Amino acid sequence: MRIAVVSPGRSVGVQPITAAPGWHRRRLIRIALIALAALSFAAAVLVLGPVALIPYGLLLAAASDSRPLSRTVLRTPRTIGLAGVLLAGFAWFWLRYFDLTTSTLVVIAGGLIALPLALHDAAADGVRDRTVVVTRRNLVLAIWGLVVFGYLYQERGLWMYGVAAVCVAVPFALVVSRTREVRRGRVEFGLLRHPFRRGMRAQLIQGVNILLLCALLGGVIAAGGIHRARIEYALDGGQFAVVVAGLAAGLVLLAVVAVLPARRVQLATNLAVALLSSFLVVQLVQHPSLPPIPSCSRRR
Repeated sequence: MRIAVVSPGRSVGVQPITAAPGWHRRRLIRIALIALAALSFAAAVLVLGPVALIPYGLLLAAASDSRPLSRTVLRTPRTIGLAGVLLAGFAWFWLRYFDLTTSTLVVIAGGLIALPLALHDAAADGVRDRTVVVTRRNLVLAIWGLVVFGYLYQERGLWMYGVAAVCVAVPFALVVSRTREVRRGRVEFGLLRHPFRRGMRAQLIQGVNILLLCALLGGVIAAGGIHRARIEYALDGGQFAVVVAGLAAGLVLLAVVAVLPARRVQLATNLAVALLSSFLVVQLVQHPSLPPIPSCSRRR
């Protein structure tokens, strides 16, 4: 594309409008990620079942925004309507899990994970400096996490994988993310120095939210929430102690990451963490000394 440029005392000239550096490369990468996500979804529907939604969600999140810094979504009637559809769809997925076929569950879950892609981003001006944001990428990750958690909880014997993911995989991923953010100057160290300063309220609430989840997960482990793994994998006392120590170390790492937050607080992820904490509270109240595992699985 070319535009006419008029300068005082000079003739009219034509200059090309060039794309931002790396734009074409990011666009090609995004297309490749979307193609891989589509293949993962097809595999989930036709062959592998809900387990294939794990790479599907991660690929879709990576492809959801090609900009170096994601923008927050617009608050419009369309956004509110899609939020209602999302809540209804997730309730259907959770409450009717055993009444639906595997392929139907996969289609519902895949649609929920991809729904944030239909949202519109706000303009760059006026939103770049916001502390609390809701980005399409973070929405995809939050919904994907809730869907995967629902699958692991509902399917008998897979609860241990969910605990391991939250206690080990999530802290490791956050450490990698924080390391990248430190290099870009996007980590807020003020929470350690002045946690009650007015500008730190969002980061403080997020830190308390994550620390509460760490405490609840520790309570689940202490209440016997992972003892099933000792039986299923025939672990002796020493091996099981190593597993517990690894999970505890992951929770400590997650707590450390919580006090070193990014400058931008992602609302969707924090809501997902709060929902998980609420669920764990209910499980600990109902089963103070038993692992929170469904009594049966009737997947067709």
